[in-house]
Amino acid sequence: MAGVNRAISDMQTERLQIAGMLKRDDKHGRLKDARQRHYRTAKEAAEALGSPYGTYSGHESGSRGFSNEEAARYARFFRVRLDWLLFGTGSSQEMKLKPLLGKIERGGVVSPIDNIFENPNQQFVIIESIIAEAACAYAIMSHDMIPWYNWGYLLVCGYRQSDHFDINQKLVIVSIKNENTRLAIANIDESSGLFDLECFGYPNIKRAEIEWAEEVLAIIPNRNLWSLSSGSTPKPALSMVE
Repeated sequence: MAGVNRAISDMQTERLQIAGMLKRDDKHGRLKDARQRHYRTAKEAAEALGSPYGTYSGHESGSRGFSNEEAARYARFFRVRLDWLLFGTGSSQEMKLKPLLGKIERGGVVSPIDNIFENPNQQFVIIESIIAEAACAYAIMSHDMIPWYNWGYLLVCGYRQSDHFDINQKLVIVSIKNENTRLAIANIDESSGLFDLECFGYPNIKRAEIEWAEEVLAIIPNRNLWSLSSGSTPKPALSMVE
């Protein structure tokens, strides 16, 4: 009897192992699903990726395994979450690709992001689709912004406002006349109709003449800023601004 129970136990263990293997291998099916959102055939996708057709089609069919690095590349290319592609966890919701317009440095000063990337086409970041009004992003690139924000934090902004500013008591990227473009909290000065700006690591600016403003809609931790480190990929953890 003990031998029979042991045999049944071994069979159950084997089935669990097989089920686990199938679950892990299902990443091939998820890769196909992600591809079909953008390309009709695996051949078209392979050409767009610059990969040999046999290699890519094998990754879809499961006849060839693919590494985490290759999965990261596919997740970027097809704009899906890496954890979903690899493990089936989280949402498969498509990501949006938005331009990374600038870097935020000491004192909240915003400057162009030129020369950070070897390839100008890499100056984009993945944003979750739930941020419907997202238009662009800026990267915190100074340890002097601590304790407010860590290096690499991504600030996702809405569309640029050039008049009728709806920014009172909001965190914004602002272009200020005769001043640097800055990250600040805007507070309206009722007497003048202008804005007082609460700056970060820099004296506050009273009655600033604002040329344009972009409201910060969300803040994403540094692990999501995949463009700044070759081969890394986001694992979105969204922090919305109140």
